[in-house]
Amino acid sequence: MKGPAGVRKSAIADLCRRLRKLAATFFFSRPNHQDNLNHFFTSIHQLAVKFESYGDIIDCDIIHNPTLINKTLPHQFYNLLAVLIQKLKLKGYAFPELAIIVDGLDERNDPGA
Repeated sequence: MKGPAGVRKSAIADLCRRLRKLAATFFFSRPNHQDNLNHFFTSIHQLAVKFESYGDIIDCDIIHNPTLINKTLPHQFYNLLAVLIQKLKLKGYAFPELAIIVDGLDERNDPGA
């Protein structure tokens, strides 16, 4: 979701949380030194904690390919999120459709990224 400040994007995140439809959040913030795009996928830990099967499969993939954590953000997104969730679904694990909220993209340290 995308929009100018003040259109209540954060309220949607709060609603998702209250409805238990929120898988993970990440908030970029310059004043809080949360502006490094490379730290975004450290929030993947939230998913690994909430979903044990996902935590197990991500551990296995990182053990077999530790360079994954140093790859570009698009590479990490594809390999650590999209591919792994698809693997879980193919193995018959239920992975509910939940929101992942990323807020403050305009606060990151590399606006061109």
